[in-house]
Amino acid sequence: MKTNPLPTKLMGAAILLALACMSSCEQMMIAENTEKEQQSPLMLGQELFYSDYPHAFVSSDTGEPVLINGVNIKRGPHRKAGGAWETAYVNEEITALGASGSPAFNAIRIAMDWPYFNTAPGVFDAASFAQLDVLIDNAISQGLYVILDPIHVRGPGGACNEDPVMAGARWNIPAWAWTAVGAPANPGGSCDGTSETSDLMDDVLALQATADYLNYVLTRYNASTARGQQVIAVDLVNEPRADGATAQAQFSKIMSVYADWLAPTGTKSLRSAHPDKILIVAALHGDISLAGMDLSVLQQPNTIFTFHDYFGRALSTSSTYGLGYSASGYASQQEHMYSATPTPYDPSTLSYAARKAEHRTYLQQYLDWLGAYQLPLYIGEYGILNPCHGGDATFSPQYVRDTYELYDNLYVVHNGESVPLKMPRTWWTNGYWDDMALWYRSGTCGSVGPKTFFPYAKDVTGELNLVSNPGFEDDFAGWTVSGDVAVEDILVNAANVRSGARSMRAWKSTAYTGSVRSVSAYPAAGTYTARVWSRGGGTFGTRQLQVYVNNALAGQVSIPASSSWTVHEVSGINVPSGATIQVGVALNAAAGAWTQFDDFSLRKD
Repeated sequence: MKTNPLPTKLMGAAILLALACMSSCEQMMIAENTEKEQQSPLMLGQELFYSDYPHAFVSSDTGEPVLINGVNIKRGPHRKAGGAWETAYVNEEITALGASGSPAFNAIRIAMDWPYFNTAPGVFDAASFAQLDVLIDNAISQGLYVILDPIHVRGPGGACNEDPVMAGARWNIPAWAWTAVGAPANPGGSCDGTSETSDLMDDVLALQATADYLNYVLTRYNASTARGQQVIAVDLVNEPRADGATAQAQFSKIMSVYADWLAPTGTKSLRSAHPDKILIVAALHGDISLAGMDLSVLQQPNTIFTFHDYFGRALSTSSTYGLGYSASGYASQQEHMYSATPTPYDPSTLSYAARKAEHRTYLQQYLDWLGAYQLPLYIGEYGILNPCHGGDATFSPQYVRDTYELYDNLYVVHNGESVPLKMPRTWWTNGYWDDMALWYRSGTCGSVGPKTFFPYAKDVTGELNLVSNPGFEDDFAGWTVSGDVAVEDILVNAANVRSGARSMRAWKSTAYTGSVRSVSAYPAAGTYTARVWSRGGGTFGTRQLQVYVNNALAGQVSIPASSSWTVHEVSGINVPSGATIQVGVALNAAAGAWTQFDDFSLRKD
């Protein structure tokens, strides 16, 4: 099964039409995950996606996996001091995602403040849900899928005093829930999270009233309406906590809660009435080692796992970053066994290249942990500080490009075959004054703002690389091929693949020729650079990286033989307005010569 390219944005107008007639319309139109926009009917009542290991989101229409690549929307909705809803403020972010020239995201994950929506056991606030409906409808109009995060555990901070409903809402969990489990009151009425309440969180999650709240959310946004159909998954609880001597003991308590929620029957079952909605279950604190843990209770249909990948924040030299998940970082070696006091990341002793390699190893390890239980993975949060909040103007874009390459070049071995995997993910956050925001709301940050995206936001979607299948993970889709070239599989020879599960290879016992060339791209006018990673040996009359503009050779470089993977580039390619551009390689080889190519890029300087 192949992973298709990033899907085009949904046809928002068609879906709004479905919303307008949801009581009588039998079908709604969605966009397929193909290179050109198409529409296909799905009956209301049928979820748009299902999970099928190793893929988290598979189209119910096409049966093909879809890459969900989106952003988090923080605090949607909420009221400001005085009682006025901030929905229009939050909606600005969503509208910006659908504007012309915006990054090609296709989903949002909405972080909900539980106290607003569930004001007492069994009491669900109509006004709050109506405001959430507004946000979802706007997402539909902007062509965005929606993932709901109804229990977004966090430290409320200043939100404690902004609204009476938030009073006592420690960890963003309503006061009535803490009362129900006998939690002690915080000194001075503070609603900051404490160790005492952290230890009791599994008890809160195990309440019947908590399951009732989640069932209400699932019922309100089931696939019987176009709005509910567009809610493609529910991320049940964000970064849960519990008591216990070890992280594994704590997570075992959280998994007991998940077991009740995922059970086919029972008063706390979410599945008895909602068997088809994709449910997302999270790691303790967002990210801990799963080594040696029995995850069999999670091995249920349409259930996917998430962890929060904050490797990037460890790039800061500040001692407050890189402290493992306890301080929103990704500490060297500490992610393998959760520690309350992990060693800070020191870039002077562990290079960025080493951190990057460690990141890949850890993510692959997570896939291995989950693979034993056939659990698909989704990265619910990841990101890096932007340049105006402690990030680095050079490192932030570099981290984004490296992480995109990592997430799009993963694989699992399933039924004896390698399966390329593009990791579904949502960046934390899109805006809302956050220090990792991609959209700068007010003022300016260098040349960015107000209300514009940092340029590297388009690296988060991968659209700045004009090569759509750069590592041959989708075989030769998007390439014109001639001669004696083929796709290599990592299970045949891992040394022949630089990243992911595939590469292009050429070898023959007699002399041969071959070439590949990417399909034409229609870029903005400017100067471009092409790159490719390659290795090879033997005698070549020609082994060249080539760039074509309007089908005419515009630049080339000969690639010397090397048994190690090495990057090669052609730079200074001038592309006039309206021109096409392609990248490829040409080979003329003696008998027995061999070579591989992987990870092409073609980018505007």
